[in-house]
Amino acid sequence: MKESFVMILLLIIVPTILPFFIIMIAGNLKYNKKIKKGNMLEIKNVSKKFIVNNNEINVLNDVNIIFPNKGLFVIKGKSGSGKSTLLNLIAGYDKPTYGKINYNEVDLCTVNENELSSYQRNEIGFVFQSYNLFDNLTVYENLLFSTDDINENVVDETLTKLEINHLKKRKVKQISGGEKARVAIARALIKTPKIIICDEPTGNLDSKTADEVWNILKKLSSQILVIVASHDTELIKKYADVILTLE
Repeated sequence: MKESFVMILLLIIVPTILPFFIIMIAGNLKYNKKIKKGNMLEIKNVSKKFIVNNNEINVLNDVNIIFPNKGLFVIKGKSGSGKSTLLNLIAGYDKPTYGKINYNEVDLCTVNENELSSYQRNEIGFVFQSYNLFDNLTVYENLLFSTDDINENVVDETLTKLEINHLKKRKVKQISGGEKARVAIARALIKTPKIIICDEPTGNLDSKTADEVWNILKKLSSQILVIVASHDTELIKKYADVILTLE
């Protein structure tokens, strides 16, 4: 009965981005209804195992989530619960041991390399925990690595949206941590993805700067799907539309 109630909330209330609520994800939670219009990403019965020193480690166990096409979804959980692993599966950087990652009803585990590359290049933008920027290149040059089809007007528009256009010609090693976070978001955003995935994007920032970055992600989530892995309880409560807890 409780599972049915949670499912109704996720499929009906979430797509309209109504007030904040919490969904707990456990291994035995099932979503039995089909994807409705507006739900483009489905994690279905996903498990992930690793072999370390001949020992099998279960990182994710039968995870089921349905995401709509917009909103700010936060994945939380203690260290080692599988937050980063789940983000890597969604991005197609790794494959689940069992289960499916469906994007627009296509299982990413079954597509060829060109199709997967197209998904990663055109459909998602990834903000890494360490940002993965090139320190010796300018902000503008870093954005060039995001897509083959780019012009300076698009760069200016994106940087202006994130209030860092004045940094365009500055080398990354010369800017602050908060500014690097904005550049990383700009690099993800500039290719107009359907999904932005962020792995602990504010973990190394002070509270004021972290709040500013979360506010940016919140604004973006009104138009696209933003999935964030984080352990910052206060900011999660303040900004998340949905909290997904891995146990």
